[in-house]
Amino acid sequence: MDFLDKINEKTIIVCPSTIKRKILNEINKRNCLINVKIYSLEELKRIVYFDYDIDAILYLMDKHGYSYDIANYYIKNIYYVEDKKYDNEKLDKLVDLKQELYDNNLLSYNKMFIKSYKNTKFLVVGYDYIDYFSKKILSSFNYEIISEESLNRINDVYKFNTLEEEILFVIDEIILLINKGISLNNIYLLNLDSNYIDEVIRLFNMFNIPIDLNNSSSIISTIVGNNIYNKLVELKSIEETVKYMDTLNMEQSIYDRILKIFNKYYDLDYSFDSILKCVKYDFENTEFNKKEYSNSVKIGDLYNSIYEDDDYVFLLGFNQGSIPKVYKDEDYISDDLKRILDLDSTDKLNKERIKATTKNINRIKNITITYKEHYLKEVFYPSNLLNEDGFVLKEKKELSTDNSSIYSKLKLAKMLDNLINYDEKDKDLPKYYHSIKIDYLNYDNKYQKINKSSLHDYINNTKSKYLSLSYTSIDEYFKCHFKFYITRILQLNKYEDSFELFLGSMFHDVLSKINNKDFDYEKEYDNYLKNNDYIKSKKEYTSEELFYIDKLKKELKTVCDFLSQFHSVTKLSKIETEKPEKVDKSKEDVKVIFNGKIDKIMSCKDIDKDLVAVIDYKTGNDEIKLSYASEGIGLQLLIYLYFISKDTDYNNPHFVGFYLQNILKNIDKKPDKTYMSQLLDSLRLNGYTTDNLDYVAMFDPTYNCSNSKYIKSMGFKDEKEIKKSAKLIDSIKVDKIIDFIDKKIDEARDGVLDAEFKINPKMYFGEDESISCQYCKYKDICFMKDIDYERKSKNKAFDFLEEGDIDD
Repeated sequence: MDFLDKINEKTIIVCPSTIKRKILNEINKRNCLINVKIYSLEELKRIVYFDYDIDAILYLMDKHGYSYDIANYYIKNIYYVEDKKYDNEKLDKLVDLKQELYDNNLLSYNKMFIKSYKNTKFLVVGYDYIDYFSKKILSSFNYEIISEESLNRINDVYKFNTLEEEILFVIDEIILLINKGISLNNIYLLNLDSNYIDEVIRLFNMFNIPIDLNNSSSIISTIVGNNIYNKLVELKSIEETVKYMDTLNMEQSIYDRILKIFNKYYDLDYSFDSILKCVKYDFENTEFNKKEYSNSVKIGDLYNSIYEDDDYVFLLGFNQGSIPKVYKDEDYISDDLKRILDLDSTDKLNKERIKATTKNINRIKNITITYKEHYLKEVFYPSNLLNEDGFVLKEKKELSTDNSSIYSKLKLAKMLDNLINYDEKDKDLPKYYHSIKIDYLNYDNKYQKINKSSLHDYINNTKSKYLSLSYTSIDEYFKCHFKFYITRILQLNKYEDSFELFLGSMFHDVLSKINNKDFDYEKEYDNYLKNNDYIKSKKEYTSEELFYIDKLKKELKTVCDFLSQFHSVTKLSKIETEKPEKVDKSKEDVKVIFNGKIDKIMSCKDIDKDLVAVIDYKTGNDEIKLSYASEGIGLQLLIYLYFISKDTDYNNPHFVGFYLQNILKNIDKKPDKTYMSQLLDSLRLNGYTTDNLDYVAMFDPTYNCSNSKYIKSMGFKDEKEIKKSAKLIDSIKVDKIIDFIDKKIDEARDGVLDAEFKINPKMYFGEDESISCQYCKYKDICFMKDIDYERKSKNKAFDFLEEGDIDD
């Protein structure tokens, strides 16, 4: 930093914030007084033109309904417009906003700054390129741009097949530097995106090389920060939230940061909703718990940075799209408007970025450049700069992994994998095999139990503050405890929308509205297509999707007509759809809520009780299978009975039946039947019906025919004898079912709270595949072994009540 030698009077240094600390450290090292102030160009802009604070942002949010980001974005752009008419909608909007903020005293002006520093020397340091607007700011002062000299040299660029090989090469080079006595603090890695960061962390740890990733957490990402934000949402008062904070045993540093944020908003007269959005922004963008390492490899930047002659720099990812980084014409003030405002166009900025890239590389005395050709399934190409003068491609050096026993073991395992699976023998296999011992193919997949109290703390500090259980989640738990852990605790499941899910949701949505007085099938169908997020995300349908949309529109209309006809004859005429239910199952120090949603409930009053039938729509060929019920699997319909028994909306509920209704079933056309007759037959309710025939008559007036029109297998064999195929159930069994479900929910809850998440898929005798593993997405995580199976015998339908006499 030779420019510091020139300073012998009061001076302003203008530099990027990224190198401000470097300059201060250098001044401190010199152990002498240097009369300087340091600003960035951004800070200088706000001093010379105008400044603003949170008041201005809140004003725009309240007055115009902007989000925090949009309000701040507009203010940042009004610096570029003058107080005049542009006859352009975008620019005139900025002028109007600027005047509005000025009229409301929300912009502050420092009129003395230019006068005070008119004759002061300004040194501009570390910027790759000073754009036209920045030069306008500097033009008010006596400034000099300090530019480091570029070295006229040829730069070697090393090519590697994979990203891993590229990083291993860098590790080899760093180890050589360490052996030469070079401090880790003088070693920098540049151009690391998220893919590089993940691999660098993994590989550097294996070689015990510390790296300072500038890791920090936002306040809202911490448990206590998230807790306090949620408390603010609940209390709707900063003052009350601060009182709540005082009751907590908080780390002082995070307490001070949060209090500083709250102090910004104490006396501001804006809507709480706008203030809450600002607080959330601050919580998300205020760093906390940043770790600094005294001796570690650093992460640097190629642009707007300074590196000394004793620094060693590794520029990774010298690939197209990464080096040089390019600007895009995506700003609010687009290129056509930049010409009006005399701002640099995207094309101009990109040309300067290319020049700056080469200059910056040549300014660094000790630089090593590398790039990859492959990462995962992607192919990468070298930067176009490799075709320019000053860069030459070098063959990769031989990699050494002997400095890490962990990596050497992994490499041996990969060699053995390739030998066994693909009959590929690595030339180094004999050397590794005879010098390293590993437990190959002897992986212990057993779940290592987590601490119960830690699990409870985690649950209590989630956004909801409670453990949420449902039919789906306890079904997962009973199928395999470990699957529940992966899905519900670690939350590794990724929801992916699909055309099939869209069709199912469409059927459910339309059917939930057929009892509305103003129901219009065409309108509801078209509205769903128009407003569904999945459809909005699609650019176009495939021919297959178009075929099904047209076909199923007609089929759904038939379903609606069938149900409307049934609703017109049944006495259980009170119909509720998509009814949410929840039961408090809290235990000890954890709040637990068991919740769900019932597709359809049909009911009516009968003197001192309510008659109730529950129906679950299925867009497939699902059938009721209670042979797994004793293990807690396949309980959805039974859980519906449990919900209604706990629901105070129903007075002394008596169940007429519980059924599946296949509203979108695959039909194999039979030659002796029409498609329509088969479709109507598939729509009949499939499930269990009360043995009280008076109740059945109220529910389905057609049941006493030879074949019920609305309930599958229901009907009379002759005038007195009901068909044996009819699935009848008495009220005693229903009561036992409800009691059984209550115990099963408790069993799942207790297992979860006890952190019981072992790998225990169920395998039933007589079945070729485990019901637990059949559609599991986590096989590559659990490494399930045959010994992990819990082998079970299938039972008759109600054997779980210990008196089964009804077959599935």
